[in-house]
Amino acid sequence: MDKKLRGSIFLLVASIFWGSAFIAQDAGLEYLGPYAINSMRFLLGALFMIPLVIYRRKVITRDTSMENWVEVHGRSRKAGLLCGIFLAIATSFQQVGLVYTTPGKSGFITAMYIILVPVLMALFFKKRQGWNIWVACIMSVIGLYLLGNVGGESINLGDVLTMVCALSFAVHIISVDKYSGGTDGIVLSQYQLLSAGVIGLVITILSGEVVTISGLVGGLPYALYIAIFSCCVAYTCQILGQKDTPPAMACVIMSLESVFAYVFDILINGAVFSLREGIGALVIFGAILLAQLINGKVVR
Repeated sequence: MDKKLRGSIFLLVASIFWGSAFIAQDAGLEYLGPYAINSMRFLLGALFMIPLVIYRRKVITRDTSMENWVEVHGRSRKAGLLCGIFLAIATSFQQVGLVYTTPGKSGFITAMYIILVPVLMALFFKKRQGWNIWVACIMSVIGLYLLGNVGGESINLGDVLTMVCALSFAVHIISVDKYSGGTDGIVLSQYQLLSAGVIGLVITILSGEVVTISGLVGGLPYALYIAIFSCCVAYTCQILGQKDTPPAMACVIMSLESVFAYVFDILINGAVFSLREGIGALVIFGAILLAQLINGKVVR
C-alpha cells in the first residue's frame, strides 16, 4: 500500500474514534468531573497498551536483537513522555475553557490548530506548505465554523483558555512529527498516555475535584470506551499516520473528527443536521480532497 494512502487511513480511523468519543465523554460527565475523566482515560489507555508493547518487544527482538529493542524503547519513551506533556496541557485548558464558553465555540477555537500547525512549521522550522494545504486549512476552518454553529458572542476567558489549548494541540502534533522518527509507534503511544494520565491525576488532586466510588462505578463504562478507542486506538493511529503524512496535511484529515462527532450524535442521540451544518461538513470533505488529490508541492 502507498505510504501516503496508509498514513491517511490511519488518521481517518483516528478521527472516527475521536468523533465517537464525544458521546461517551458527554455521558461520563454525569458521574465524574472533567479532570477525573481525563486522567482515567489516559491511565487506563496506557494500561491496556501493555499487551501490545509486549508483542512489539517480541517482534523486534525476534527480527533484530534485544539491544535494538532497548535502543528503540528508549527513544520511544523519551518522545512519548514529551508528547504526553503537551497532550495533557491541551486537554486541561480545553476542559477549563468549557466552564466559561460554549461547546460550539470551544470546538471551533480548538480546531484552530489546523491553521496554527502550518504557521508554526513555517516560522520555526522553515517548512513551506503547498498552496493546496493553505487553501485546505482555510476551508477546514470555514467548514468547522459552519458545523459548530458558533454564535457572535464577545470573547471571554474561556475563549482565551481554549486558544491556549489549540496552540498546545498544534505543538503536540508538531512534536509527534518531529520525535516519532526512529521510534516504535506503539511504545511512544503508551508513554504518551502514561505521561498525560499522571499529569491529569495531579491536576485532578490539585483542583480539589471530588471523586466518589459511585461516580467511578457509573463513569467507568464511558471511561473504558474512551480509553480503548479514543486513546489506545486513535492516538496510536495518529502517531502511525503522521509517520507518512506531513503535519499540516494531517491536521486537515483530523479535522474530520468534528464531522464524525455530529454523525455519531445523529446515530446515537437522534440529533438532526441543519442546512448550515451540512454545508460545513461538505466544505471540510472538500478540503480533504484538495489536500490529498492535488499536488501543491508540500515540503515536509
